[in-house]
Amino acid sequence: KVMWLMPFAKKSLKIHKNTQFIVNKRCQNNFRRIIVPEENKYFASYMGVLYDKAIEVIEVFPGKKNKYKIPPSVRNVDAIINYVVRLSDYGYFYGWGAFYVGGCNDVAANLKKITVDKGNKYFKSSDGVLYNYDMTKIYAYPHAKKGSFKIPDGVQYINPDAFSGAKYLTGLTLPSSLKSVAVHVAGCASLKKITFKEGIKKVYLYGGNEPDETSYYTGFRGGINIKNIYFPSTLYDINIDGINKSAVFHAYDNSAKHTTSYGQESDDWHSIRSIKDYIIDNGYGYKTRNVIANSI
Repeated sequence: KVMWLMPFAKKSLKIHKNTQFIVNKRCQNNFRRIIVPEENKYFASYMGVLYDKAIEVIEVFPGKKNKYKIPPSVRNVDAIINYVVRLSDYGYFYGWGAFYVGGCNDVAANLKKITVDKGNKYFKSSDGVLYNYDMTKIYAYPHAKKGSFKIPDGVQYINPDAFSGAKYLTGLTLPSSLKSVAVHVAGCASLKKITFKEGIKKVYLYGGNEPDETSYYTGFRGGINIKNIYFPSTLYDINIDGINKSAVFHAYDNSAKHTTSYGQESDDWHSIRSIKDYIIDNGYGYKTRNVIANSI
């Protein structure tokens, strides 16, 4: 009834006909396919991926898959997204305010392209990237997709962890339609440049590189090495955490700004003297931008 230990090094996995619960479903694995007997009442296998019986939720994703087509009935793809969670939100772990990746070890590390069956009413894809049905929200960026990526104009939201673990992503541009944005770039080992376009007002940027030994981060041990990050003149609310200290932030030295924990109520914010002071006080490089550029 319960699968307590999953043999992650096997090339394939067969679920027993009586299995109802699976422990540690999202750790990295070497499966090329997952099989389940038809008489199992709780799970179903389709094209090698393990789903719930209704084929609505991904239960276990084969780690060796490099392309994935979402079936018509699937409405939940959390299993292929690496969630970054602040453990201190739920209490302290051994006295540390720690971070970890909920998906644990990049289960979809080899995924280069995501497509969607035309009958699916929950998702669409473009250029291998997964969006909601009306293309206003990005859900997942394939972790093995190479090159730079410009989020299309018109996208209003992104899953904060959509890019976590995208190890071959070299550049990321976020459009003005994202007025308020949280983006986690933990595990983006090839990322060199991030550009936030004019119109964006609120930014929470998390990179997974902890600033001191009092914090602990268990996912994506390869780290990041971003060179340049460009902020717009419209930026009003800022929070930077875990970005490599060698990064240089290009920003306008605006005053009367404030910083918050992303998503918290307004009474949690506190004023900062300027964007420049905030960046320098946090140990990052800073360069003043004097002219507003329409494009970078």
